[in-house]
Amino acid sequence: MPETTTDRSNGVRVRTLGPPVEWTPPRGRVRWQLEDGEAMVAALRASGETLAAFARRHGVHEARVQRWVSRVNRNRRSSATAQPVTFAPVRVTAKPATASGLEVVVGGAVVRVGPGFDGELLRRVVATLGEAAC
Repeated sequence: MPETTTDRSNGVRVRTLGPPVEWTPPRGRVRWQLEDGEAMVAALRASGETLAAFARRHGVHEARVQRWVSRVNRNRRSSATAQPVTFAPVRVTAKPATASGLEVVVGGAVVRVGPGFDGELLRRVVATLGEAAC
């Protein structure tokens, strides 16, 4: 039967679907191994508890739990297969830009902007066209 508890530090109600995952912090070592941190983060996620409640229950500093969660998340993102970055080819023409505006060619698209254009908007348009050309 699901059990509902309230974390008194922030009043958040937490529902756990079963008994808390058994995990014991490594004792006698100042520095944890990667496997220790990954096991703790897995137990935290499986417990359904808040980070603060989990840290209190296991007698671990909350900051340590936060650092390991960040490190494990960072390792997970970096190990995921990321799509390679591709750049749109750029061709510089001998024709100097005039005061009347600017012309940008991305793939088969031509973007013409007049004086006083919004640089951030132009960057987003070029990035979008570059993604569509790939």
